[in-house]
Amino acid sequence: MPTQILNFTKCALLKHVTVNTGTAGTANLSVHQQVVLVQEESKNVCLLECLQKTAPPILIYCVDGAGVLYFLLIKGVEAVGIHAGMDQKESVYAISSFKAWKKMY
Repeated sequence: MPTQILNFTKCALLKHVTVNTGTAGTANLSVHQQVVLVQEESKNVCLLECLQKTAPPILIYCVDGAGVLYFLLIKGVEAVGIHAGMDQKESVYAISSFKAWKKMY
């Protein structure tokens, strides 16, 4: 994880969790991570702008996964979601759909 991001999480988040995969401090060259700080009322617009700048598939981590999924689908963005409101079967289907890049209905 980049040092700037690690320092930010330690200062800004309560009970943060750090997960390292592979060798700590190195990044997978095929993965682009971006952190954008925006005002609450600008989040949806900023999300759509970020999606236009990057080719699919894109993975988004957020607090309200169901709400973001609904917003993206309403805006015509092909998306699959996984969130706490799903049962195991739905979660497995969502993950396999993302891996295969199929739209989940």
